[in-house]
Amino acid sequence: MLSFLISLLSYPFILNAVLASFFGSIISATAGTYITTNRFSYVAGSIAHSLLFGLGLFRFLQVKTGNYFFNPLNGAILSGIFFGIIIGFVMHSKKERVDTLLSAIWATGMSLGLLFIFLTPGYNQELMRYLFGNILLIGKTELCIIGIFDFFLILIFLLFYNKIMAISFDSDFASIRGVNGKAFSIVFLLIIIISVILLTQLVGVVMVIALLTLPSSIALKFTNNQKKAIPLAFLVSLVTSLAGLFASYIFDLPSSAMIILILGFIYLLSGLAGILKSRVKSS
Repeated sequence: MLSFLISLLSYPFILNAVLASFFGSIISATAGTYITTNRFSYVAGSIAHSLLFGLGLFRFLQVKTGNYFFNPLNGAILSGIFFGIIIGFVMHSKKERVDTLLSAIWATGMSLGLLFIFLTPGYNQELMRYLFGNILLIGKTELCIIGIFDFFLILIFLLFYNKIMAISFDSDFASIRGVNGKAFSIVFLLIIIISVILLTQLVGVVMVIALLTLPSSIALKFTNNQKKAIPLAFLVSLVTSLAGLFASYIFDLPSSAMIILILGFIYLLSGLAGILKSRVKSS
């Protein structure tokens, strides 16, 4: 533990990883609670895996043209916006089954991404970071971007919390009371897209859905109060992220995998605790 604290003060990239854990936990607690409450985890997962299309395409174009604009992260952003618009349109038009569309986007986005990765000459080490994440590579620029997004996210929840909760539990009743449900759903679809893109840099496309949903799912097992669930989810996300960083430092293992592994283990334990508690009450 002491050696980890010394390294924290000696190596800026470890300190950046700790700060990224803190900022990422804010996203996980706020946007994640909204996603879990509204059962939008499949939406977030679909967007996350569709990012692979933009990542693969822009990496392919970057190698072929040498143009810096074709940075894989730019491709991920454009891909997320593109597929997010499609999802939002279908969700509001209700002319197509949303679950079928999400499955199609999930599979098609990944397939196209893998195709472009295969066609790209050379060893695509940079893409591995986006696939599986590497929180130790987070720089000051990424920290500033995540911090600014956190600020606006907290501001939105503070200003519109009651309306957000009203839409989450009964969108029809909320619309009768004058809440513009369509506008809020568009805003939160954008929030989901940005949250996925930012957290992908921490744990990768493959595991980002766990970081977005498991902390809030754990918190909601202990309280039905949304105001209490958000700070509890923040603590769960932060503690597991720091524990994952520490474990990866001690055992020289991938930090992203350790974070999600510990988070998944706690989720299973909380589920078992809930089952035992209900059995004790029933008996």
